[in-house]
Amino acid sequence: MRFIINPRAGVLPKGMIKLRAEALLDTEQFTYDFVETAYAGHARALAQQAAADGVFAAVAVGGDGTVNEVASGLLHTNTALAIIPMGSGNGLARHIGLPMNPFKALEALNKSIEAKMDVGYANEHLFLCMSGMGFDGQVAHLFSEKRVRGIFSYLWIAAKEYFSYRPHTYHFEIKSKTGELISLDKKAFLVAFANANQFGNNFKIVPQASVHDGILHACIVKPFSTLKGFQLIYHAFKGDLRENSVFSQIPFESLELHSDGQQFMHVDGETMPAPKVLQIHVESNALRLWVKPGN
Repeated sequence: MRFIINPRAGVLPKGMIKLRAEALLDTEQFTYDFVETAYAGHARALAQQAAADGVFAAVAVGGDGTVNEVASGLLHTNTALAIIPMGSGNGLARHIGLPMNPFKALEALNKSIEAKMDVGYANEHLFLCMSGMGFDGQVAHLFSEKRVRGIFSYLWIAAKEYFSYRPHTYHFEIKSKTGELISLDKKAFLVAFANANQFGNNFKIVPQASVHDGILHACIVKPFSTLKGFQLIYHAFKGDLRENSVFSQIPFESLELHSDGQQFMHVDGETMPAPKVLQIHVESNALRLWVKPGN
């Protein structure tokens, strides 16, 4: 295995991962080495090199952005993605049931198995968990500019933005898994596209989502009152937004989204200006993933 470490992720000294690996990894099963990222996009290049070197698994040590970069370098190769969660959200790691303690996640590598994983694309941008725009795109953009990370920082930004944010109107052209074509016009507070079940921090927007089923989920949140907003947050952390009347979701294979006005979008928490037309599609079994049995 090759550990690809983002030295800027999390608060734990990354040298501790190197020190604990010798004690926690089954050295009869694995040999391993370590590399560190030095700039944005470096994790992808290091993952591509790992695949070219015939490494069994590239272990992303960092947050969702690092995991996304490593995955992008491993698509359609024989090298699997493994994760030591060290970020603020850790969406994919939580979805596949990894321990949030990095040392326990390190030890869990010994009993993991390989599974094929679907990925999503928002135009040319890869996402493993979520992509979206609207309110969550705006909050993700502001959150990315903050030095202080974590769920409380995210919720503080969301609370401040809620009172000034104005919903946008969207036009959807959706191809469902059955081949049905659906055309919709919706005014929405946010629109998200889910491959995994959550944004991160166990904020589950589609609890039934799977990264192994060949479909994505279009999630639409209508404009809502403050009371409905509190209910929405409650149901998301409870794990079932289907109980909330302002939320709807549609399983699909591909989708075209037209939006009005200038706004931001995100892919696995990384933000960028949103185009007026966005193509979303799933690519099945595109990535090998090192997971706990049963996930």
